[in-house]
Amino acid sequence: MFRIDKIFENDQTEIIKVEGEIKDSDAKDWAESLQSIMNESPRQIVLDFCDVTHLSPKAAEILIQRLSTNIFLLNCPTATKNLVHAAGRSKSVLE
Repeated sequence: MFRIDKIFENDQTEIIKVEGEIKDSDAKDWAESLQSIMNESPRQIVLDFCDVTHLSPKAAEILIQRLSTNIFLLNCPTATKNLVHAAGRSKSVLE
């Protein structure tokens, strides 16, 4: 089970905190949540994964497929970070 909360926003940026476990069984809800976030905001979006305890490989693939130029990842799990780099999306990862 995962939870997504907007923790900060201004005219240019939104920071969205992701927490909990995102399992294969959550894939559909995860994909819908990401799509909803992208559709609702023309701003730059930072997804903060500081409180994520598990991100399944399937959930990571969905995340990579949904990445656009205005979405950035912060505190993302190492395995996910490696997949993002392998997909050629290194600029999306904030160190």
